[in-house]
Amino acid sequence: MGVKERYAHLPPLPDDIRERLSRLGEVLRRHPVRLAYLFGSASRNLSGSADIDIAVLPGRGFSFRALYADLSLALGTDRLDLVDLRVAPPHLQAEIIATGRCILIQSEGESKCRAKYSL
Repeated sequence: MGVKERYAHLPPLPDDIRERLSRLGEVLRRHPVRLAYLFGSASRNLSGSADIDIAVLPGRGFSFRALYADLSLALGTDRLDLVDLRVAPPHLQAEIIATGRCILIQSEGESKCRAKYSL
């Protein structure tokens, strides 16, 4: 099943999604997230995006459900894919770091990740 089919039952991304994306850092800082990337089509061109892809490097006490709920509310959509960088396949980790847009750095982990997976 493709992305468009996966989200066909949901309303499209909100008209003000660019503005909402600019406030992602505020939402992420309320959670134990050490590092976060916006990746996929939303990191390049929102006009063709069917969803929002965010990858995180979680810290202690992290809850995917809590972060997903807060992000969904802040973005005004459930067209959201949240990826845990710790368990993502190495090729996906490399792609996220190489082509994504870093939207939060809370630790030295970002530079270590970039060094480990730079192409």
